[in-house]
Amino acid sequence: MISGRAGQTIIYNHINCPLKNRLCLKYKTQKTWHFSFMFTLHQSLHNCFNAGELPAMRSFLFASALLLSLSFGAQANTIDFDTGSADELVDSFYSGLRFSEARFAENFAKPGSSGALGIVSSQGYQWDANNPISVYFKYGISDFSIGVLDLGENGFTINAYDENKHLLGSETKYGTGTGEDFYDIVSVSYSDITSIEMFQVGSIFGDGIILDNMSYIPEPIPEPETYALMGLGLMTLLARRHYQLKK
Repeated sequence: MISGRAGQTIIYNHINCPLKNRLCLKYKTQKTWHFSFMFTLHQSLHNCFNAGELPAMRSFLFASALLLSLSFGAQANTIDFDTGSADELVDSFYSGLRFSEARFAENFAKPGSSGALGIVSSQGYQWDANNPISVYFKYGISDFSIGVLDLGENGFTINAYDENKHLLGSETKYGTGTGEDFYDIVSVSYSDITSIEMFQVGSIFGDGIILDNMSYIPEPIPEPETYALMGLGLMTLLARRHYQLKK
């Protein structure tokens, strides 16, 4: 069996497949996307090797590996927040994720900004761990980063959580003074991140921040069409074997 969360190590075992010597596909969608790809190849490989079809089998395995490698590619998604409207809540403005306690705000062309807008807390330019800005992802991600404008002594922390709200890890950075025109990028990198919390560590008055240019990498999700093509290739080999036995 090949079974696991997208992007994790895949373990091979034998299973009893209801369709003997055929490809069996089963998909399971939860809050974080899972997949289960089950098949029996042992007897099929044995038959092909006995029939002297090793070259054909090698070609099939090579093509399968290539398809899998292509289907697991994932690129970073970047949000510059410039498509929103100042003072409006971000909420579910962007597809595939939801913000809590965040609103669009002018970035005043601060160093590190892009366009005219960034985001701040719904409470203002200062906020703490009691009222963090949260981001919830429809599917798991593996990397997250965001630019912090005017980062000062209050610092800035990102907490990363999995689907069970277990803390995967965090990252904190500090600036100096009230952080006037100081810019830095804060990031976390873990597998299966499903939510993020962001807040200032200290509470020095006048040390506010603006967030801009958020980036994240979705966990790789294999395309169902890839498995279908692999199944078609395997069944072609089986049909060829069956035809040769009839002759």
